[in-house]
Amino acid sequence: MIFRTGLRLLGGAVSVIALAACGGGAPIGTVELGDLVFEGEVDGDYLYRQLRQLDPPFQACYMHAKRKDHSTEGVIQLTLRGGSGRLSGEITSNTTGSSELGECVISAISNLPIREPENATPWDYTADWFATFEIVRLNRDPS
Repeated sequence: MIFRTGLRLLGGAVSVIALAACGGGAPIGTVELGDLVFEGEVDGDYLYRQLRQLDPPFQACYMHAKRKDHSTEGVIQLTLRGGSGRLSGEITSNTTGSSELGECVISAISNLPIREPENATPWDYTADWFATFEIVRLNRDPS
């Protein structure tokens, strides 16, 4: 089952202010969460609503990584495993060049409490997922 999330986050409002005020700082970045591909027993819509809670932690992870290396961007591919109210993640690919960003993403996933629907079949699933971390590049060409 493929569950299309279509979620794109623009972060770095504080960075925008810092850039305007002092002309420096980490570049603005976006986090785009990819499609979820499930196998096993899970209510994808119900789980997705809970996974949206990862938006702020993922953005915070990215902002922290960009402070250390302003050129950090790329894709982190994950395998999620869940059931019995637990969720864990494993990185299958990380093109960002930042192991700290990957560790932060895994920590955020592991700390997310998952609540399964009452009176439903217990969940037991895996899901392939990815997040794209991208620097916003302003078009400076006036034409």
